[in-house]
Amino acid sequence: MAYCFERLLYTNCDKRRTSPAKAITRLYKQRMLKFPEQLIVEFIHVMGMYPLGSVVELASGELGIILEQNECERLFPRIGIISDAQQQLLEKPFIIDLSAAKDDNASRTISSSANMQNLKINLEDYRFQFFAKKIGLGSLAIRL
Repeated sequence: MAYCFERLLYTNCDKRRTSPAKAITRLYKQRMLKFPEQLIVEFIHVMGMYPLGSVVELASGELGIILEQNECERLFPRIGIISDAQQQLLEKPFIIDLSAAKDDNASRTISSSANMQNLKINLEDYRFQFFAKKIGLGSLAIRL
């Protein structure tokens, strides 16, 4: 099943690539044809509703990338905000934990998975900002 999930994400044809959330949905729809239903349910539980790397739209209109799942509350992951409410890309993206902010700001909840074909975003631009480790002293630092 993990192979099928990965194949949906990384196909050679750009038009056939899907977001991680849509790949999960597609696997769930095929639960009776290819895989036992309980296996699909466990896979979704492990991956989360919005798997790591998914681009999501918040109720506020902002776009974010899922960075880390919250084991207790799967609908409130840690995300990197990459755009403002008008979906203009931010110069300095920032990280928020939706589980910590859920009581403070109701507009910062996930409303949907973003349609990657409509967005002009290169996710490679955010790889080092969110996923790399920072090593250095003071202002002299590099990301690995």
